[in-house]
Amino acid sequence: MSELRDLLSFYGVADTDYVENLVDLARRSGERGWTQRVGIALPSYADYIDYEQTADYIRSFQPHPPGSLRIAWRSWWRFACGPEVMKAQLGALQELAEVVELQVLPLSAGAHAGVMGSFVLFSFPTPAFSDVVCVEHRTGTLYMETPEETDAYTLTFDSLRSAALSPTESLDMITRVKQEL
Repeated sequence: MSELRDLLSFYGVADTDYVENLVDLARRSGERGWTQRVGIALPSYADYIDYEQTADYIRSFQPHPPGSLRIAWRSWWRFACGPEVMKAQLGALQELAEVVELQVLPLSAGAHAGVMGSFVLFSFPTPAFSDVVCVEHRTGTLYMETPEETDAYTLTFDSLRSAALSPTESLDMITRVKQEL
């Protein structure tokens, strides 16, 4: 940090508070997410993709099936699509369950920790990188990295897993509903 102080002095920056703020920013530049905390930059969708690619463990809670399944799933409770579309969507969930651990939280579970909505919790293979929680909302995505924030979402996820059906029971339920259509 002495090099930075020397450079600032060389360029005539004499305000000691300003110098100390710049030195503090330089010191924190190696920290993950530091630009967000000081209001310099917000994470982008590219950051989200990077989190997906580098995380060694991803936990996700979705009150509705993810991605393209969402439209037909929502339509199913309104009976706006036919049984063939619903069967295809449930078949896609069956295929998804072959590559990820899928647990269904049935309506019969009642009130649960996920009433606030969906979130994704990324954990990384090295302790040098903190966990990251991503919460999508109407106008963007909120990225949280402090231990207090990520610990709260970890507890929420663990509570949801406890309330949900096991992966085997979840797949059985999906299969049963698909057969009933």
